[in-house]
Amino acid sequence: RGISARNNIVQNGNNAVANLEQAKQELEGLNFLKAADSFALAYDDLNKASGTLNQLGASFLSVFGSLPGLNKVKAANNIVEAGQSLSKAGENLSLAFGTLYKTNLLSFLDTKNVNQADGSSISKLLGEFKDILKFADKNINRAEWLLADIDTSVIPPDKQELFLDFKAKIPDFQEYIGDAIDYSDFLLKFVGSDRAKTYLVLLQNNSELRPTGGFPGSYALITFENGSLKKIFVDDIYRADAGLKQNIVPPIPLQHITPSWGMRDAGWFADFPFSARKIIELYQLGGGPKVDGVLTITPDVITKIFEIIGPI
Repeated sequence: RGISARNNIVQNGNNAVANLEQAKQELEGLNFLKAADSFALAYDDLNKASGTLNQLGASFLSVFGSLPGLNKVKAANNIVEAGQSLSKAGENLSLAFGTLYKTNLLSFLDTKNVNQADGSSISKLLGEFKDILKFADKNINRAEWLLADIDTSVIPPDKQELFLDFKAKIPDFQEYIGDAIDYSDFLLKFVGSDRAKTYLVLLQNNSELRPTGGFPGSYALITFENGSLKKIFVDDIYRADAGLKQNIVPPIPLQHITPSWGMRDAGWFADFPFSARKIIELYQLGGGPKVDGVLTITPDVITKIFEIIGPI
């Protein structure tokens, strides 16, 4: 019976590995929903292996785990449960990424047809994604705990290096998920989930050098409210500077270019936060509204995005 059970567990384990490999390939091709299916199949394979182990009496391993031979069964049980946790985390993350991938973000940018009643906001999407990240974090932590409880010496010699290499990657997974949760918190605040937010975006020409990335020939104001983009306003930078009535003497090197300092040349400092504060100061002195932050973008950024997503 033990030999038969072992064969079943090995077969189910091999099937799970094959499905996880397939999930990896699907993720590399950005086929998130197919990846989720492969993770789900891997989970089912491991579930079958877990059932076989339970039939062998894995439930009493906590009592008899120190007996000769049973530590191998306990290790197998831990590996199977860890695999289940990781497969379930992978499935949920893939489904979440699939939702983001299919989402038409233009629907959030349509300031004429925003219907808050249907809950269609960026913050709702981010909130749901954050919940899935927390679920994945819980499962990955459980997998780490299970793998840490395994005596490596019971792993077949030809698999020990693979096992140790995989176990060593768990902290990286935890770090990635932790960072993603932090980013979700930041983005939820950024899109005005707590209050309306307005940002000043400098559209910089990096062919005309400036410390922040290029000369901003134009700028945009973007306003978020309740997690949706409510307004976009774009204008020439010189129109914003036209409202600046007082003459502010620029830094000496800039005096060769202009006798007065305006928002167009405020990004003079390599320390970006310092430049951003000066940009806000001169923008408001010119009659501009209060803003919650400054962003900059150059054509190179757009080029790099198209290298990833392809033509549209």
